[in-house]
Amino acid sequence: MVSSPACNVLRHICLLYADRPFQEGALDKLRPGTMTAAEFRLAFEELWRAGYVTASSQIGGARKFRLPPEIYESLLAHLFPGGTDSGAAASIEPVELIELMEPKIEVQAGGAGAVAEVFRALRFAADETLPLTAKGLIHRRAALRLADGMKWSGEPLRKLGIVSPYPADYPLKAVFMVDLLLHLELLVRGEDALILNPSRVDEWLGLDEVAMSAVLYRAISRRYGDLSPVSRHFRRRIPSPDLLPGIWYSVQGIIAGMTEAGLAKPDDLISLEMSALAWLDTLAAFGWCEFGDEAGEAVFRWTSAKPPILSSESTEPGPAASHDILSSENEIGEAVGLLHSPCLIVQPDLEVLVREEASFRIRWSLACFAELVLPEGMWSFRLTRERLEQAVKRGMKPGAIAEWLERLSGGRLPSSVSASLKQWSLGIGRTSLGEVLLLTCRTEQDAETVAGHPRLKEGLERLGPRHFAVRTDWAAKVRKELSAAGMTPTPIEGLDGGETGDSSGTEGSLHNLYEFGLHEFGEAAAVLPEDGADCAITLNLPEPAPVYGEELTSGGETFRSPSGAGLWYSEDDLFRLQPVPPPAPAAPTELWPDYEHVPSSWFHKGHKYHISTSRKVMEQALKWGTKVSLTVKGHQGEFIPERLQKGAWGVAGYWLDVPGGPPSERVLTGEEWEEIALIVPPFPGMPSSSPGGACGMIE
Repeated sequence: MVSSPACNVLRHICLLYADRPFQEGALDKLRPGTMTAAEFRLAFEELWRAGYVTASSQIGGARKFRLPPEIYESLLAHLFPGGTDSGAAASIEPVELIELMEPKIEVQAGGAGAVAEVFRALRFAADETLPLTAKGLIHRRAALRLADGMKWSGEPLRKLGIVSPYPADYPLKAVFMVDLLLHLELLVRGEDALILNPSRVDEWLGLDEVAMSAVLYRAISRRYGDLSPVSRHFRRRIPSPDLLPGIWYSVQGIIAGMTEAGLAKPDDLISLEMSALAWLDTLAAFGWCEFGDEAGEAVFRWTSAKPPILSSESTEPGPAASHDILSSENEIGEAVGLLHSPCLIVQPDLEVLVREEASFRIRWSLACFAELVLPEGMWSFRLTRERLEQAVKRGMKPGAIAEWLERLSGGRLPSSVSASLKQWSLGIGRTSLGEVLLLTCRTEQDAETVAGHPRLKEGLERLGPRHFAVRTDWAAKVRKELSAAGMTPTPIEGLDGGETGDSSGTEGSLHNLYEFGLHEFGEAAAVLPEDGADCAITLNLPEPAPVYGEELTSGGETFRSPSGAGLWYSEDDLFRLQPVPPPAPAAPTELWPDYEHVPSSWFHKGHKYHISTSRKVMEQALKWGTKVSLTVKGHQGEFIPERLQKGAWGVAGYWLDVPGGPPSERVLTGEEWEEIALIVPPFPGMPSSSPGGACGMIE
């Protein structure tokens, strides 16, 4: 929990900047009119120390601040409640809305699901390659092949405002997909190609489709298109649980609800509507919603694939100790259920159907040796000779594949399938081509010594009197053993330093990772929650302890790139480079310099002073950035001085009729008030302020 003034500042940051970075010089813009500079400083530093605000140091020492995205997304509904139900056009009940509007709505055709498209792209990267040119660009042919396998259209991405850094002849949807996978760290940059990150892919495939959709929605909404604060507010509010799948909602109604909640201003409405329409068009292309027109008014409705909000809006928001972003009993329950029930249906015509409850690890394993036909509902694969040959090349065994299919289909395979697999396997692997290194000995005597080495027999194959074939993954070990025996091989460029040491390689590990094991299910069975435990997907915010570096850059997120990695620059790239820890609580001498020389009577009940003393009290409040209690014509109020007027003595500032009331600009002279007293936030070592002056900022 934070204090009320800190919460007020947090609301201003959320409204004006969302989770976008803002410069240190913009801090004064965040100060509410009813808050003094001293109160604002204490409130802002309270948020910083609590982890609600983070900072980074830029070149030249300037600092940037922001609400971490996961903090912003968790807080928005709490700080600006209500307004989402305004989307129901003409206040019609949901059932009536469907009956009245359905026949009249012109609906745009939707696209393939986002989860399925990401799966296709990952399989493409695993089966083929994404080579890089000397300039670090993806080869155009690879981008074209990737785009050919995607069902998305690139037009919604253009409407969204995505500008590709690649030449115009590169398909935008392929460039977008590669950037997204890099951003999620499912892809990483190798020396000459973009390759899959096995550990990240493992984590990704461990999620269910609901969790994947949630992660993708967050990543896409944070990174692409119009990222103005008001657009971020719209993108965050429409997945609200109040907006149910299958019900049409008016875009204008949603925007009106945002205006009512204080999230949009009249000046924002035109640009907000344009960005909202582009965003919904993109969501429709991803299969998350349907987007249409009803009598000239834009409407949309969520499909059953609506991405959930990760944070639980029924719980108190704020930093938490855990770094786990996603928790879902569904994934664990599916895994354990698969141990006892078949999840594949193998048809006699070589089609393999995947039950909807099957994990994505099972689907990934199946895609290693079968062709993906339909990634919707009950996914469909087809067994082909070509896919089986590719799997065998990567080390998978035809017999083990057949056993795996039998085990996961819950019985014997159809005879036609068994016969096809057996026939195909007979012609695979009878011959093979492989890369080896040639080891040449100076004399036959040296060759006999090498041949008799007990630790090299497995990695060497004798080709002749003085020649041996060396497996590439044994090169480093052979060099080490021969050097120890006084027979150091002549160096070969690219092989020195053990660069080709024993390594399974990224490709092999991905194709073997989920071959046929159900190991993850056994682990899941041991951690099933108790009956009645919360099984909803939840968001736990980062640990707020002032430990920066790895904790800050990772942000506790499993699927978000800590550096904002991608094909183009993101605000996150620079922001996360130099994290700045929050300051320690300020000492009284720092906040209130020379306070020990200020008469204590100035802090108590208002007094009537000589005009010169009265002006000194006001100037002291101006120096400290605090406010005063004044009695003007018998009426007591508060005044926040901002600056002294030029010429005749006067002070400009904001007058508050009641503490916390609406401020009004005013210029006062020393003769206009009868009584005056300093009001400062309570602080260790400071005397208490007059009644009404305590703001509860420091206990």
